Order: sequence, then structure tokens, then C-alpha cells
Amino acid sequence: MGNFLSVQTLIMVLVTFLVTAGIKSISSMLGLDLSGYGSAVTAALVAILFGVFQSSVIPLIPAEFLPLVDQIAGLLIALLGAMGVHKTVKSFQV
Repeated sequence: MGNFLSVQTLIMVLVTFLVTAGIKSISSMLGLDLSGYGSAVTAALVAILFGVFQSSVIPLIPAEFLPLVDQIAGLLIALLGAMGVHKTVKSFQV
């Protein structure tokens, strides 16, 4: 049987999950509740922002600035993802 999802799609799903968990972690530090429907809306917005950034914003950036934009986006994703991993692992502990 063939592959239903590409590796790139699976990575994007994982990154979306981690960034969403990171945003939820930041929101809980700020006293905002993003549980229930708020969590689903946050995940949908993260996925939409990734799609818009990739298809609409990246082509507008001059080629000489693409490495810088790539590094900044990678840093933000890494920070939010790390916060998401921390929150997820912490939720498994009793």
C-alpha cells in the first residue's frame, strides 16, 4: 500500500502541534485560557499562518534576505516548539 502522507506533511503536522502547544503555554502564563475550542482555533490559525507565510510572504522577500528570514522563522518555531514540548511533557507527569 502506498504512502498516504508525505514526510513533509507529517513534519508540518508535528511542528503545528508543537507551536500550538507553545502558544497555549504562553497564554497560560498570561492568564488566558485556550482550552477546548480555543485550542482548536489556535491550531487552525497556526496552520493557516504557516500556509500564508509559505505561499504569499516568502515570494515577496528579496533573495538576499531569505537566509535571515529563514533563521528568524526557525528561531521562533524552535522557541515555541520547545515551550510546547515542555508543556506536553509536564502534562504527562503526575
